[in-house]
Amino acid sequence: MTTPSMFDPPEYQKLMRSIRAHFPGLRASMQASDEVTNAHVDHEDEAIAEALKVNILGDVGAQEIADALKRGVTGSPQTGSPAASANANADAVPESFDSCHTEDDGERAWAILENAGGSQVPASVVRAMAAYMTRSYVQIGAGYHMSTKGAITVDMAHRFVARLLNAEQTGRIILGSSASQLIYMLADCLRDTLEPGDEVVFAEAAHESNVTPWLALSRHHGIVLRNWEMDTTTMETCPVENLTPLLNSRTRVVIFPQVSNLLGTVVDVAAITKHIRARAPAAHVIVDGVAYAPHRVVDVKAWDVDYYVLSTYKVYGPHMGALYGKESAMQELQGLNHYFIPSNVPYKFEIGGSSHEGCAGLLGLIPYLKFLAKTAQCKKVEGPRGGWRDTTLDISRAEIVAAFQLMTHIERHLTRHLLKGLARLAERGLVVIGPAVDLASDAAVDARIPTVAFVSTVPNCWPSIIVRACHEKKVAIRSGHMYSWRMCEALDIDRSLGVCRVSLSHYNTTEEVDRFLAVLEKVLSEKHA
Repeated sequence: MTTPSMFDPPEYQKLMRSIRAHFPGLRASMQASDEVTNAHVDHEDEAIAEALKVNILGDVGAQEIADALKRGVTGSPQTGSPAASANANADAVPESFDSCHTEDDGERAWAILENAGGSQVPASVVRAMAAYMTRSYVQIGAGYHMSTKGAITVDMAHRFVARLLNAEQTGRIILGSSASQLIYMLADCLRDTLEPGDEVVFAEAAHESNVTPWLALSRHHGIVLRNWEMDTTTMETCPVENLTPLLNSRTRVVIFPQVSNLLGTVVDVAAITKHIRARAPAAHVIVDGVAYAPHRVVDVKAWDVDYYVLSTYKVYGPHMGALYGKESAMQELQGLNHYFIPSNVPYKFEIGGSSHEGCAGLLGLIPYLKFLAKTAQCKKVEGPRGGWRDTTLDISRAEIVAAFQLMTHIERHLTRHLLKGLARLAERGLVVIGPAVDLASDAAVDARIPTVAFVSTVPNCWPSIIVRACHEKKVAIRSGHMYSWRMCEALDIDRSLGVCRVSLSHYNTTEEVDRFLAVLEKVLSEKHA
């Protein structure tokens, strides 16, 4: 008797319904039709299911999910805790899981395939933020009960992000409004450690936020900027052979993206960091993980980077950014907060403080990640329990890893399905931008995330035309340069037109991909005719 694959049609539908049920912003378009269950679902090797021991839902039911939410951001729903306050009406909890209803007009729901710009958030995040704002929305540090609860929430959010990044033993976390803001802040802090003639290396393939903060240092402080060019032939975004000539004894900063937000290819952070350490030992290694962190587990300890930045609103959380700094690297910096504030982390670096309700929302990710971990492991995962006074995080590093491993397996299936569909449209004039991928190889598929940029060679079939056609059919994608201005310039892409970008997340479905491909095929055919 063979073990059913997690991507067999019935099991796949169960898996996706259980995941999508957590996201109130997703109006499910999963249809129990022949086109979903038969025609468009590729079958994965049964070894995947065996490796994950996937019994899809296993013992995870709606009541357990509801109970996980009731436990809230820090433990069991004791009287007076934020979690208990937000979930006082238990009957209301299942409503947050109803992903099977349509919009008010009765039409098919939107397929959100523009997740690189920002992800959907689980209901647990929404509830955690609402609970904080209704029960603990006061200034922290005043010493009274509610203020102390707020302070613990903020502290635990920093600790949770540290665990998320595997940074608890190596460094500290700073929270801000976005990754771009945090890179600007970091560049400003590093300014006092740099001297005229010191060099900063930036990757041509990066988001412009990796570059602009250093331009002012170049103009006003004599810092030399070095452009780490991509390989426009192989489409490798951060080739080591192009980096080596740029490294020397004056190199003080090397900043590069772990994943291009256009091409979706993953670079080997550990190998690049080791290469930099050997040739420019005085350099700070800064990694932009914004496009990587929503899809794969982050491990700053293993990679040995000095700084790592991400956007939490792209990792299923509130609109914030997070910056990891290695302890030894941060000791060189003076924070930008008021001169009389002690030089402690993170307060000295969080001007005006972090978003308190955002911190609650970050902790609201915990029940969802635990759900994914339990689904992957097909068993109950028990963590420490307690009320809001318990400062022990209710999720282990192993659970975080398991959750992201499940995302990786789901997204491998989606990536393969998407790239196969786009390849079929090559004869209609569609060109995928980026290196070719061996779709038969799991390792090759895993070397990229499900973010794909493409253009059409059909006359007058501009990216904006394709995007408009998709939007008319309630398929959300976008066009533009996505702030990868220098990459577009290197690839001779008209920045005023840009590219089309489709970007998936683990909660997307093959049915949504097929809707997108159908619209794309139609518009290409019409323009081609």
